[in-house]
Amino acid sequence: MDKLPSIKSKTLFNFIRSVYKFELIDIEGSHHHLAHVDGRRATVSVHSSGRRKNVPPGTLRTIIRDDLKTTKDDFCRLYSQYKGEKGRKKKRK
Repeated sequence: MDKLPSIKSKTLFNFIRSVYKFELIDIEGSHHHLAHVDGRRATVSVHSSGRRKNVPPGTLRTIIRDDLKTTKDDFCRLYSQYKGEKGRKKKRK
């Protein structure tokens, strides 16, 4: 069983949009509401650059289990692949 990664809120928001194919439907303050065509919904609190913090582990577990409806292991595997792709793109520039 993989340990939950430490993820900044903006990174989690971008990851959910690109990998899980959720779309932004609304923003209320720092809360970004996302929806998937199959009816799943997720909310990520994205803070301004001055307050960038990691998503608390309990919050991340809830998003994985209740919003994304996936397992922690699958999430960690996909996130690891996502980080690898982002790293390769940065090196090409």
